[in-house]
Amino acid sequence: MDIEERYQYLRRKHDAARPPLDRLLTTHSLSAAQQDTLQAARAALNPLQERRALQQELAHLFAYASATAGRTENIFETLTYPDLFLAAQAALETGNLA
Repeated sequence: MDIEERYQYLRRKHDAARPPLDRLLTTHSLSAAQQDTLQAARAALNPLQERRALQQELAHLFAYASATAGRTENIFETLTYPDLFLAAQAALETGNLA
């Protein structure tokens, strides 16, 4: 029997596709309280709402102007509230960072 004939009969078996939480719950390795907590967290998730929120945050991020070449900018100041960091912005512009 050559190799091709030998491996002709091998067939992989896979479990049915299930979410990771369902697989974890079938192992019975969690306490009832932990199971309830995880199931409540899954029930509270709304994937469409999460996607919309992520898209809004990305749109907000991309609305900022691009960085200016040759100018040092602190990303934390430019992405949050730049009007609250006027002293820091002035220090960056003058080069007095001490």
